[in-house]
Amino acid sequence: MPKGGPDGGDGGDGGSVIFEVDSNLNTLEDFVRLKTFRAEDGKRGGRKRAHGKSGKDLILKVPLGTMVYKKNLKIQSSKLKTTKGDYILIADLIRTGQRIIVASGGRGGFGNAHFTAATRQTPFFAEFGEPGEEHQIKLVLKLIADVGIIGLPNAGKSTLLSVISKARPKIADYPFTTLIPNLGVARRGEKKFIVADIPGLIEGASKGKGLGYEFLRHIERTRLLVHLIEASSSDWSGDFIKINNELKNFSKELSIKPQIIVISKIDLLGNKEELETKLKNFKKKFETFPIFAISAVTRQGLDNLLDEIVRQLETMPKKEFVSVPEVFLPKDYRKDIWTVEKLKKDFRLRGAKIERIARQTDFSNFEALARLRDVILKIGAGKELAKLGIKEGDVVWIGNKKFEW
Repeated sequence: MPKGGPDGGDGGDGGSVIFEVDSNLNTLEDFVRLKTFRAEDGKRGGRKRAHGKSGKDLILKVPLGTMVYKKNLKIQSSKLKTTKGDYILIADLIRTGQRIIVASGGRGGFGNAHFTAATRQTPFFAEFGEPGEEHQIKLVLKLIADVGIIGLPNAGKSTLLSVISKARPKIADYPFTTLIPNLGVARRGEKKFIVADIPGLIEGASKGKGLGYEFLRHIERTRLLVHLIEASSSDWSGDFIKINNELKNFSKELSIKPQIIVISKIDLLGNKEELETKLKNFKKKFETFPIFAISAVTRQGLDNLLDEIVRQLETMPKKEFVSVPEVFLPKDYRKDIWTVEKLKKDFRLRGAKIERIARQTDFSNFEALARLRDVILKIGAGKELAKLGIKEGDVVWIGNKKFEW
């Protein structure tokens, strides 16, 4: 303001993109329809030193068990695992309400009123707002459930889930009715447990056949497997071995997971004596497993099955999943860490803070450049550049910005 001094207020910070766990969700289908997500920009500062409004964070809801991978994040840490395409696991969201910032909003730029000093009483420059982060993210879901119901297509998995819980999965008399995993909460007296209906597995599922490969990973986080075999099948043993081979081929951990074998749909068999004979022979062959015969439709045998599930779960410790820490920053992102180096002709100054200041500096404004020079001298980088032999007129790079010394 004429005769009134510097008057420009600071700009508002940009919003961040945040994932938050919502226990009411069990799929990532919302991210199939929309691919790009952007938080709100911060608003400009105003006259009378008015501070600009900060942008709103964009909070995206994801289900429990969502694993968040970030592409091309160059971090050295023994805790991080790389995946195909240079994606790195940055968070494993395993608690309701858990949050992670996947793209931070940029800091608002300082207005000229911020730069007043004894030697700079009328600054004619301000800072640009800092650009927000942009990242390419991959989401992988591994359901978290106590019990996983597995078996060949049409073994009665969805029907069982619908009877023992309030879940309402799609049910039909053809293979691959279930195209996404379904979750339900089952109760037995005062006990309750989470059950996942895993879409039908077939021979070769671990190698990508059918639908099974996409869903085998969901079984990894269950504590107990309920393995359904259709009573009308001509080869109970063969059906059981096929599925277990797929579990073994997918991962060793799956192959040793406790199982309860369930012969399902016994109400469809007219010959009760034949059922008893087959059941007796089957129990002899697989005597190490608890074996039950049920009809989900008539509820025959369900009480005994639920009692066994509760009994086994009570003897098993709840599995603790290691949640990857939610903040990953390279060492040079720590406050005030910087380095200088001599290039073939030029010089480069690195460091998160100084690079951020450079991004927000108006290089066409002499006063703004003078302020950047002051910061470089204040942190001691000027002395280090002098040791490397910098001369007047040499080019110094800070991030993708450059200026003459």
